[in-house]
Amino acid sequence: MRYLPIEKDKIPYTFDVKLSGKTYTISLRYNNYSNEFTADLELDGETLVKGKKILIGKPIFEEFAYDNNGNKNPKFYDEMLVPYDLSWQEEVLTLENLTEKVQIYVIERDWYVI
Repeated sequence: MRYLPIEKDKIPYTFDVKLSGKTYTISLRYNNYSNEFTADLELDGETLVKGKKILIGKPIFEEFAYDNNGNKNPKFYDEMLVPYDLSWQEEVLTLENLTEKVQIYVIERDWYVI
């Protein structure tokens, strides 16, 4: 299973990732005060999502990819980005466990059950 290569020592950090044949830009930020990560998503310089809180086991940006009728926005990728700890020991994403125990996996939609 593929995961996003994140250089956590560079956070706040912006990187490009190829999904569904398009190149997206993701920006990660860490808030020391609340001990949480947020992410932005861009495509071709257009901001699609800003300030999405990242939670273990919850797909990132997923709720923004669909309208109220369940129609997918064509600007979004088909895969899902989901932070996981494959050992199931970590419940909260922290600066300490990101890339050590928790990775943000790129998952094909037909493999994931919400």
